[in-house]
Amino acid sequence: MRNVGSAITVPGVVEAGIDVVEVAEPSKADLVNAIRTSPRLVKGSLRAVDLSDADLSGARLQAADLTSADLFGADLSGADLFDAVLVDAVLFGTVLRTADLSGATLRGANLQLADLTRADLFRADLAGAVLGGVGSFGASLTGAILAEADLSGAVLDGVDLRGAVLTGARLGAGFDARSVKHDTTTIWPS
Repeated sequence: MRNVGSAITVPGVVEAGIDVVEVAEPSKADLVNAIRTSPRLVKGSLRAVDLSDADLSGARLQAADLTSADLFGADLSGADLFDAVLVDAVLFGTVLRTADLSGATLRGANLQLADLTRADLFRADLAGAVLGGVGSFGASLTGAILAEADLSGAVLDGVDLRGAVLTGARLGAGFDARSVKHDTTTIWPS
């Protein structure tokens, strides 16, 4: 992590024309503050970072690499995670209300009990993700890849699954296709 004037950035971030000064082992609070106050600098790798229970509501993390990050119980309401990489990330109980996850890669992510109410997951890749108990009223999963995903116990009322691929997905006993938006382009599990 580096200190850039009053902002902190992470390794792998390249900002032309900015002098950086090394900062030894920043605290979790420093990192959360950097994401909240200097989003343009947080574009590098945040792989395996611990942001559990952090308030990152409204954070701008476009194309951020959060592979294997721990976001357990974090608040990412309204966050911009467009094209972010969250492969194998822990998002258990994370609040993602109205978050933009369009184009995000969430392969193998654990989203159990996450709140995806009105979140935008347009063309997101959730292959193999665990979404058990997810609350996702009104979320858009248009064109999303949900192949082999576990949706057991997920609340999908009003979710838009038009063009979504659910090949091999586990929908659970209470799933009712009438409660979701779908069309002929939706690919259901066999």
